[in-house]
Amino acid sequence: MPKIVDHALRRAEVIDGACDLIASQGIAGFTVRELARAVDASTGVVSHYFRSKQELLTLTYDAVNDRIRSRVEACLALDSTDIEGSLAAMLPQDAAGLRDWRVLFAYWGASVGDELLSGEQQRRARLARKRIRRTLELLGEADRLAAGVDPSAEAYRLLALTQGIATQTVFDPPSWPAWRQRRLLSEAVAGLLAPRPALVRSSHRR
Repeated sequence: MPKIVDHALRRAEVIDGACDLIASQGIAGFTVRELARAVDASTGVVSHYFRSKQELLTLTYDAVNDRIRSRVEACLALDSTDIEGSLAAMLPQDAAGLRDWRVLFAYWGASVGDELLSGEQQRRARLARKRIRRTLELLGEADRLAAGVDPSAEAYRLLALTQGIATQTVFDPPSWPAWRQRRLLSEAVAGLLAPRPALVRSSHRR
């Protein structure tokens, strides 16, 4: 009997292999031949799933963004006002997250001077800011946002902070363990939240 191939799984494996290669050596050094060796396939098999190298690179970039977005959405599904948790879900707090951010950086570098790629970066940044702003707005509706906080302005600041932390982690992972990433994020978010009302303790006369 001919071997049954799960094409969806095989396609995902090729994209995952592409993530590994791009994360380790960037886009410039990426070749279909090297990818085929990495996933134990022929170049013909890789070409069967992807019409061109550009399509493969685009789908690899999309896969990374989809993973990050899925983590954020899973967090907000549990609590639509969890601004700290949703931002932390974007950070490279483990090996898999660090690999994804290395892929993002490879694409960001390639977007310099490329109008199409640059436009895609702008679109994704706007969507991220919109999601952050909406989370802050929900906090405000729940009376949990400090007075005077502008959700739109803070969305810019928080996205820049999150991406800045990720940048430092990509280039100096030992100095940026997960706890340090979260602490910096927590300190920034704490300044946006309304003070919790003090608990009133009742006293009983003896």
